[in-house]
Amino acid sequence: MKRTLPLLAILTSSTFAELPVHADRTEWLGYFIGWDGRKYDYGVGSEDLEGLLHPKKGKTRTSHKEVKLNFVVQEEIKGKWVTRRPISEDPFITTAKEAILNSKKPVDFTVTVTGDTKVEFVHAVSSKGVMVKPKVVEKKTENPIRVGLKFSLRAFHSIKSDTEEEKIEKAIRSDVLIGKRLKDGKKVKVKFSDTQVDLNDEKHFAAGMSELEIKSKQYGSDSFVIEQGSEKIGVLEVEAKSEIYRGLTIYWWANNDKLGERDCFVNFGVE
Repeated sequence: MKRTLPLLAILTSSTFAELPVHADRTEWLGYFIGWDGRKYDYGVGSEDLEGLLHPKKGKTRTSHKEVKLNFVVQEEIKGKWVTRRPISEDPFITTAKEAILNSKKPVDFTVTVTGDTKVEFVHAVSSKGVMVKPKVVEKKTENPIRVGLKFSLRAFHSIKSDTEEEKIEKAIRSDVLIGKRLKDGKKVKVKFSDTQVDLNDEKHFAAGMSELEIKSKQYGSDSFVIEQGSEKIGVLEVEAKSEIYRGLTIYWWANNDKLGERDCFVNFGVE
């Protein structure tokens, strides 16, 4: 998916109040950072701070199969978690002087949200995939906050509402979700064809996960994986539509007491 965003000015101070942007390569237009891997590529938009991971077939991005990533800061207000949005003026800063492609060093940006909470997200890429490490830089509210990532996975197959059940079963026969339960470390497999499953009941992932793997025809012989730095630094939660094959939303929430520690990060990618 291309980004058609305006060119942003590059400032000359040690931190930059607007994120620099790629403007010289068509596939990276509108991106602030990007990594071009063998099985997938991943980048973050300079204007919206939205991450996009594109699985690849050969050297080409597969169409309509991207995973969208959002950086989330929530504040607890009157007993409910409320997502805080970036402030309207200079919401993002970075120490990077220019847009970066295939950086071998960590790349940071800091977002300021309503309520004047500032959170830094550091990106790095290794053989284990993309690593994102968050840290709260400044917190003025007295309310509790939480920091995390939201992964939005599109429908895994192009199945229309009037498609025959037999054809649906054939399309999703080999698709599975495998989660490592946080409460006991047990790996639990769920078939996409099990349309009656409740992913958040006690038999499955009511207490969350530390790892997640999704095997689907759309990834060929590979899998989309998410894994946190260690079991105690956070939790993975999953939300499914009426049927898993119609799409998933996965949240990773960092443990507030662990934010900024060495192993408080999450890895994700296609492998």
